[in-house]
Amino acid sequence: MQMRKKIRRKWLIGVLGGVMLSLSAGAGVPVKALASADSLLRAGLPTQAAAAYTALTGAQPAAGLWFRLAFAHEQQGNPASALWALRQAYEAYPDRAILRQMDALAVAYRIPGHEYGDRRFFLTLLRRYYQRLVETGLFVGVLLATFLVLRLRRYPLRRPWAGALLAYVALGALVVNLLSPDRLNREVIVRRPAALMSGPGAGARWLTTLVPGQQLPLAEPTRRDVWQAVKWQNRRAWLRTGDLFP
Repeated sequence: MQMRKKIRRKWLIGVLGGVMLSLSAGAGVPVKALASADSLLRAGLPTQAAAAYTALTGAQPAAGLWFRLAFAHEQQGNPASALWALRQAYEAYPDRAILRQMDALAVAYRIPGHEYGDRRFFLTLLRRYYQRLVETGLFVGVLLATFLVLRLRRYPLRRPWAGALLAYVALGALVVNLLSPDRLNREVIVRRPAALMSGPGAGARWLTTLVPGQQLPLAEPTRRDVWQAVKWQNRRAWLRTGDLFP
């Protein structure tokens, strides 16, 4: 219990004292409504504050609003919802500090699936700089194409660079497709105690029961009716979509 309180305190100080208050809640979030929700949170009413913040998430929220919602859920004693809100903050503002806070909160409540490691660090860098990498690649492609056109005008019988340009375009398209952050970093968080099944059906074999807040990587992006395929212990398993956060 003492260790849990220590880690929880670290999470609250790390998120609220450093990042949350410095980030915008979103340009479309009404200022008065946000101030009202903040006052509820300061008054020690996390349930009402969480409801108020949730009502604002439909107005193009930024990381600051998701941080507030995560704090309110954590104060309610609802770590699963707090982890999900932090996940939304990470989607809006990819930073490894957020993943570390998720890891700390998950450790405090003994929720698996949020461990921070080298792979998550790489994915964080990829998410943050992916757009710049794509734009840089396009710029280099334009330069190569311009150079090729000028060279063909000067040496019309020499065309060795045409194949190189096509190879560059093909390689770029492959990298953009395979290294897309949405493809590499798709995961789901369990909303409530959920039965993990060996197949997409109630008659499939029961594998285990997941705890609320547990995070699993997707095995395939699309759902089958009310079932979602996930990866569990190096194998494919299935969860009901109603047991997952959206």
